[in-house]
Amino acid sequence: MITVLVIEDNLDFQKVLVTWLYLENFFVLTAENGAVGLQMIRIEQPDMVLCDLHMPILDGMSLLKLIRQEPKIANTFFFIMTAGCEDAAYQEAQRYRVDGWIDKSRIWERIPEIIAGRFR
Repeated sequence: MITVLVIEDNLDFQKVLVTWLYLENFFVLTAENGAVGLQMIRIEQPDMVLCDLHMPILDGMSLLKLIRQEPKIANTFFFIMTAGCEDAAYQEAQRYRVDGWIDKSRIWERIPEIIAGRFR
């Protein structure tokens, strides 16, 4: 079973996304900010991370930079989710080898493509 870690501070959106992933037969872990997410990545080593860009405590971009510096977790399959188009942030994420960038308004159509391309 594929393990997906959802790092999202909007608990309503997190709940909907987690439910959808669960119904698609994924094992789902959650974290409400990047600091908690970093600890979960280190311990659980999920197959895929879906991480919000803007969060308190540790945002998605800062988390991406940290995991790419740690050899044990540097190759974590990491997607940033955002509510809008942010070209400068996207370019920065590319420098840190983000695996993907998902507009939250299109997440339901993008996730099946991503999963099919990576895991099935």
